[in-house]
Amino acid sequence: MLSAAVLAACEPAGIDIPQDTLSASYAPAHAAYVVSASLTPPKDGWTRPTSIDVEHFRADPTRQSIWYRFQVPRSAQADGLTGIYLWRVNVNAALWWNGQFIGSGGRMQHPPARNWNRPLYATIPESLWRSDTNDLLVHVVGYPGLTWFSPPVLGADSKLRPVYERRYFFQITVPQSLALLMAVLTISAFAMWLLRRRDREYLWFGISAACLLIFQSYIFVRDMPFDGVWWQMLAHWCADAWVLAASAYFYASLGLRVPWRWFMAAAYLLAIAAVYVVLPTHHLAWTTPTTHVLSCLISAAVGVHMLWLAVKLRMARPALFAAAMAIILATGVHDVMLLFSVQETDWASRYFLFQYAGAVSTILLAAHLVWAFTQALNETEHLNADLERRIEAKRRELKLSFQREQTLHVERALLDERERIYADLHDDVGAKLLSLIYSTEGTQSAYLARSAMEDLRDTVSRASHGSVPLQDALADWQAECAERVSHLDNVYLDWDTPSITPTLEIDPHTRIALGRVLREAMSNALRHAKPNEIECRFTLQPGEFCLRMSHDGTIGDVAAWKPGRGMQTMKLRLQRLGGTITWRQDGAYATIEWRIPRQAQRAGAL
Repeated sequence: MLSAAVLAACEPAGIDIPQDTLSASYAPAHAAYVVSASLTPPKDGWTRPTSIDVEHFRADPTRQSIWYRFQVPRSAQADGLTGIYLWRVNVNAALWWNGQFIGSGGRMQHPPARNWNRPLYATIPESLWRSDTNDLLVHVVGYPGLTWFSPPVLGADSKLRPVYERRYFFQITVPQSLALLMAVLTISAFAMWLLRRRDREYLWFGISAACLLIFQSYIFVRDMPFDGVWWQMLAHWCADAWVLAASAYFYASLGLRVPWRWFMAAAYLLAIAAVYVVLPTHHLAWTTPTTHVLSCLISAAVGVHMLWLAVKLRMARPALFAAAMAIILATGVHDVMLLFSVQETDWASRYFLFQYAGAVSTILLAAHLVWAFTQALNETEHLNADLERRIEAKRRELKLSFQREQTLHVERALLDERERIYADLHDDVGAKLLSLIYSTEGTQSAYLARSAMEDLRDTVSRASHGSVPLQDALADWQAECAERVSHLDNVYLDWDTPSITPTLEIDPHTRIALGRVLREAMSNALRHAKPNEIECRFTLQPGEFCLRMSHDGTIGDVAAWKPGRGMQTMKLRLQRLGGTITWRQDGAYATIEWRIPRQAQRAGAL
């Protein structure tokens, strides 16, 4: 049923020789023949005229050189030039008309020119026609079991030549063009495989294209310097090998490894080669179709497996491979049936289709290979672009890291230099101030020296320290202020601080700045106002820290004060901390108040 469906699908619109041409043509079906290796028409040994058809040629496989004589009446002559058309010759034939040579398919000596499936055409000069019966001699040469030709057709050259040219175009010219394409695909595939050895699909595609190239060349290559039987064996073996190589390409493209199947495939191809070599030549007419039938079964199995994979994996590629195998299977069945056919009309009305289907399938597979290569190239470019983006990001990160490292290096150098300067100040200036304090104990100079000593201690000893609890800083400020008023008569210090959480800290820069502002404010009050009472109040308010100092010393109108260097310095220090300072008069008291924001509460710092 499948074969009948394939033949029906492949049936052309009309037979090779149109019906109107047949009705106006002469096709002799009976001929006498003689087996002779002579290259000129033999005179003796002719048999009685008998029916000539395909089965006749297969009856005696030992025939390699046969002469056929057809009797053609004068009435078969057409108006104008008469042509003789043989729509199929195997292996070669020469045409003689009334003892005169009029055409052939090439060399008749061994090894003869091969004209497998090649039509042969010649014209009969009008001067060679006899008035009664004319002799058409057809000399056929070939190999045992492979020597035959189609019965000749005589008719008007104007009608037969277009039929011959059409068959020649489809059976010879088109395969030649397809072979050129196969050569390009073969070279391209092997070149890609040489560049990417790990991609086995390029290798298998190149092998399959090479097998098809050899089979395509077998169709149109006519003259060769060796026995054509070996060329025929190789071509038919390559046709079977193409199916297996294409199957290997399918599995390699899908990433499937089936080594035991390739072992069986290799054994199968070796067995075919052995059969071709061992069996006599005349058996090729039957062994080649038989091996092709087995290859069709293999292609059917592979196609079913590809279709199953397409459904199971929900992929388009196995479906494409299954379609390619379906094309091969259909045309393979058609060609095998045509090889076994004994009906002349089958040979005259159909062409072998595997030569076209194999090329079409290979082109489809090449398109898939190019698509897969393009996809891989696009993915590579995408990955390369992503890699470049990552490299650029890492480069920027390294640049920033290097810049940070350089900054840290500079800061470390500055810190080392500052520590060296601090050490020199502590060792030199500190020692001198300490000597001054001891030598002027109880005087104003001692007070000034002690104040300078405190500033130096803040700068040298505490600048590099980390944050300290706020209550410790307030205690230090209270002790310093109490010491400063302890040497003065009638000066009372009232210091008030609330209970503070021990975890609340103050950073060193804020601590030093506030200590100096407090020291300057205390110095201004003691130096200029001569107060009897000094009040210091510390409060923690939402979002800010507030310190207020009031005294009852002699002062003028606060609004009329002209800020001096000390007031400007205090204001600048607080602005650097993001705070404010104000001076005002509350009755008999002069009040100075500064506020700074509380920062980094979650870190426990003020």
